[in-house]
Parts: sequence; structure tokens; C-alpha cells
Amino acid sequence: MNRDNHPDLVVLDWMLPGMDGLEVCRRLRERGHTDLPIIIVSANVLDPTARGTDSMYCNDFLAKPFILEDLLSKLKPHLGIEWTAAAASPNTEAQAIR
Repeated sequence: MNRDNHPDLVVLDWMLPGMDGLEVCRRLRERGHTDLPIIIVSANVLDPTARGTDSMYCNDFLAKPFILEDLLSKLKPHLGIEWTAAAASPNTEAQAIR
């Protein structure tokens, strides 16, 4: 991420090739992105925010697979937004995001 790029929020997978998501979080924090909300997504059920050292790097955790509503509920408090949506049709089924 360069100095001209200022995302509102970052969603990282825990298992990234070459460098894991927690290491990316650590490096972002060390580079001054202390107020940037970071959500870790992982199939590993161990929530890094529940552990002391790792919790200072990421703001939230989302276990995979998850449904869209799970992701939206995590984004809401970090972005300060209120979701609005049309009523779902009876044929709509929740799909897991893997």
C-alpha cells in the first residue's frame, strides 16, 4: 500500500502465499496505519483477536466459510454504516463464501 492509497478497511486471509495475514497486519501497523480497520478471514477457527499479541494487529476476525450477512455485520461497526436492502425473495438461499 502506497502513501496515496488510503483504504477504508482491509480484509485479509490468514493464509497468504509467502507471508501470512497477521504478518501483513503487523507491517501495516508498523508503517503507521494504526487507525486502519483490518479484518482477518480464515478457515482456522482460532480467533487471533482472542490472543494477546496478535490482537493488536487486527481489529476483527471472520471464520470461513461465511455467508454475506456475516461479512456485512463485521463491516458495519468498522465503517460506521447502516445497511439497507430490499426484502429477499422466498427462493433466495444463503450461499457460503469460501
